[in-house]
Amino acid sequence: AVAAAAGDAKASAEAARRAAEGEAMRKAKEEAAAAKRVAADAARAAAEREAAEARAAGVTDSFTPTAFVACECGRKFFLDRLPVHKRVCSMRKSSGIRETTVDGKMVGSMFVTSRGAYGNESSPM
Repeated sequence: AVAAAAGDAKASAEAARRAAEGEAMRKAKEEAAAAKRVAADAARAAAEREAAEARAAGVTDSFTPTAFVACECGRKFFLDRLPVHKRVCSMRKSSGIRETTVDGKMVGSMFVTSRGAYGNESSPM
């Protein structure tokens, strides 16, 4: 009878431990989801703020070709998207072969390295 009581106590302790672990995991998931929502809200607010700044700077139509602005890394963006890019810009030039396009048509290829770009860049057709 004593051995059976000890086994029952052990089983109930194990069940309580599992329940506590499950509760801790559920709480951690809820906290992670809440943190994700807060981060998404902050990103949305930042994007809205950046769009307002772009409108204040006079950008009315971000689809005009004159609205492109170059980042320090060499890439070009619409004026209202440049602040978003700058948050993640590593300012490193990546290496590799890149297609050179004009209006969506391939006109050549460039091999881009950290020391410069090489390759054939023919005139647009």
